[in-house]
Amino acid sequence: MLHFLPSMLLIWFAVQLVVAVFLPDDPQRVALSPPGRAVATAGVVTLGLLLTAGTLVTAAGPHAGDPATPRLDLPVQALAGLHSVLLVLYLVLLAALGVVLRLSSAPLRARRRFVLLVAVVAAQGALGSVQYAVGVPEVLVLLHVLGAAAVVAAASLLWASIAVPVGQDADGGQTDSGTSATRSVRGAPARNGPMSSRRRTNFSDSRKAV
Repeated sequence: MLHFLPSMLLIWFAVQLVVAVFLPDDPQRVALSPPGRAVATAGVVTLGLLLTAGTLVTAAGPHAGDPATPRLDLPVQALAGLHSVLLVLYLVLLAALGVVLRLSSAPLRARRRFVLLVAVVAAQGALGSVQYAVGVPEVLVLLHVLGAAAVVAAASLLWASIAVPVGQDADGGQTDSGTSATRSVRGAPARNGPMSSRRRTNFSDSRKAV
């Protein structure tokens, strides 16, 4: 548990880092309303609880460490039931988030990432049900752990598209209404201003020259 859960956090932040590296100057983000951000945040918290419950099931089951490793002294059936309840709650929150994205006219990229997350979660849930029904064979447990990492990656990818407060851009700067130019709170020059355009033009000319 102490190894798996921090690993999921590392996956989450690694995806955030990769997305940030490839962001354009004016990233297209979904500015959710406060209720929409509350639904998205509740989904992330529920995902964390779902992963924690999954580690408890594994710790009480037959595949936690080597055969000499003591098992968690808790009923596997009860823990699996808790894991299932949290999965249903997460699916409900995903459905609510889908409605929020629809009402907010989310861009195509955000909708695609949402569909990807739903597909990965559905596959992971189906795999978990199968492995529990057939007696948790080791190979399915390994695939379920891999699926958990995929769910975290997909959830982090979606979060990177929507976790921007209304009126701010990806850097925390205030967005001017009716224009794509942004200025920071401290009044720094706009990233998409004339100077930024000249820099990009010069860079393009340099690459052509090379």
